[in-house]
Amino acid sequence: MPFEIFEYNKNLYAVLLDQEDYCYDWVLEKKTISCRYGDGHCYNDAFHDYLEQKNTSLNERLDYDSENGMFCVYCKSLKDAELVANKLSMLYNNENKMLELIKNTKIKYQYEFNFDINI
Repeated sequence: MPFEIFEYNKNLYAVLLDQEDYCYDWVLEKKTISCRYGDGHCYNDAFHDYLEQKNTSLNERLDYDSENGMFCVYCKSLKDAELVANKLSMLYNNENKMLELIKNTKIKYQYEFNFDINI
């Protein structure tokens, strides 16, 4: 699972996806240095919108805090952290869904990173 869960205290958990994990070219099936599919902010918007559509009540309990080099969301329970990590891992491991999500996120939020794959 590419998403990691870290416990900060018994009431705060972070679900993280490091930049090394999202600098991935699914088409060529290799890591890239360019992060052509966006940075942590792009993934923040993409995963926020995805979870909002799939489970609004869960999404309302999350606190997003991503940076350029990582996607991060805080959860107040381990159960929520595990649910987020599982849902996002299933999405992340589906190339077609991820490419569609990233493409739609780029258009919606007007990101300017390179994305030249036709879905």
